[in-house]
Amino acid sequence: MQRFGKRNWMLLWLCWFCTVQGLLVNGLVPSAITSIERRFQFNSSTIGRIMQFYDFGYVLLCIPVSYFGGRHSKPMVLAAGLLLMALGSFIFTMPHNFSDSYTSTHNAHEPTFSKCHPSHTSSGLRKNYALLNNSLYALMSAASAEALRSCPSPENQPGTFRYVFLFCLGHFLHGIGATPLFTLGVSYIDENVGPTLSSLYLGIFYAFAIFGPAFGFLMSSSFLRYHTDFLQSELHIKILNIDETDPK
Repeated sequence: MQRFGKRNWMLLWLCWFCTVQGLLVNGLVPSAITSIERRFQFNSSTIGRIMQFYDFGYVLLCIPVSYFGGRHSKPMVLAAGLLLMALGSFIFTMPHNFSDSYTSTHNAHEPTFSKCHPSHTSSGLRKNYALLNNSLYALMSAASAEALRSCPSPENQPGTFRYVFLFCLGHFLHGIGATPLFTLGVSYIDENVGPTLSSLYLGIFYAFAIFGPAFGFLMSSSFLRYHTDFLQSELHIKILNIDETDPK
């Protein structure tokens, strides 16, 4: 193990940690957040709350981790942060495993008869029946409003709070796990590298903070090509005739 106790290996593992943090937090999660919003029928405010929990975790633990972590073994604290990020990523994937199979609720080329579909709201009726006279539109709009009163909002669907909680908890752990990286990690480099090489090592370290999000977006561009229920057999996946012109 003595061969790994060199500053080059230290820089390698810190850069790897920095790449994983950027890949997850600034690459994969932001690029997939719109798919999560559509998959679980979240609104924009719910998505905003989920994304904020990373900052909450980082801000709340930044000072305590910097203070107490500096008094103990910095490599152990950094390793614990990486494990917390792994745990947060696992929790972030749990809603996909707990939820039912995803089915599209709308096809632009086929009529939809569900009373709770958005096309049956007042604005949807105005679009679908723009050619009808005003009296018929008023009657249909009133009937649609009466029917929609019995439809639960997407936020009140069974299990929605559980999914939001898991997403928030997972992203909160991401923030806690990333806390020692840019606090103790920088000081750890300064302690083990001479003044002449400190700026070079820190420059390499921060450069990988940029490579991480780039790798994350490249990976997400490939992952988003797969169906959300990719673990199921293709025979159980209904492929709809939907293209980029479809409102869904």
